[in-house]
Order: sequence, then C-alpha cells, then structure tokens
Amino acid sequence: MEYPGYGFFSHKIKDNEIDKSSKYSCSNQKIKANSITVFQHAIKAKSQGGLGFKPEQIIIIGRSMGSGPTSLLGARFKPRCIILMSPYTTIKEVAKNVVGGFLALLVAEHFNNRENMKVVRCPVLLIHGEADTLIPSQHSQVLFESLMN
Repeated sequence: MEYPGYGFFSHKIKDNEIDKSSKYSCSNQKIKANSITVFQHAIKAKSQGGLGFKPEQIIIIGRSMGSGPTSLLGARFKPRCIILMSPYTTIKEVAKNVVGGFLALLVAEHFNNRENMKVVRCPVLLIHGEADTLIPSQHSQVLFESLMN
C-alpha cells in the first residue's frame, strides 16, 4: 500500500470518487489505520467484499519507514511471514543517528519495531545493508535479538 501524502497518489478517495481538491495529509494514526484496513480487507470474506485470503497466506513487506506498519501488522495479526528491509528499531533511534541525541528528544515515537518484534509470532526475514548511512544495520541486529526473547 502507499501511505497517504506519499508517492504518486496524493488525492483522497471518498465514495469511489477521487477528490483532487486537496492533498491527502499523512500522520502516524492514518498510516496505522490504513495498514490495518488494508490487511482486514485482504482477510475479509469475498462474500463481504473482501479478498478472501487467510492471514497465513499473506506475506507483508516493509522497507525503511514501511517497516513500522509492517511490524505493527505482524504483531497484531499472524501473517505467513513479514519481510523487513532496512528496518529501524524506533523512530527516536533513527533521529538520534541523524541529528544527535539532544534533538532526538524532540521526536515523538510512533512506531516501535523493537517492541513489536517481541510479540510477532510468524517468520521474519530481516534484510539490511552494512553500508546503510541512514539506518545503521545495527538496528536489524537489535530487532533480531528482540525476536529471540
């Protein structure tokens, strides 16, 4: 899925009509709600307008910022597996890496992948480049350790 306000689609859909009058804004609450809505649509019965998949048939992939909604879904539901590419532990830790510890105190925590990994009960594949300059590969190592606890 594409997050509201990101990517190419910047309009709002209401009652199957595209509203081009205003840009659809993004927030952590909207991203969480949209992620859950998409997953629930995928597992809703076809007779009820859904796609009719079982949770164990769904593979969820999230890259970088998308690892937050992916780990949220992995913790809340039990998909077939989740794949996290260049995931972060917490947004605060990413901010600390980018702008330093003091300024990171001003950043609100919205997605905590470290905590989500503690309750994920499906297979997880972590992929991370060692030369990543935005999110150090140590974040994936910490997430791996969280899975083991």
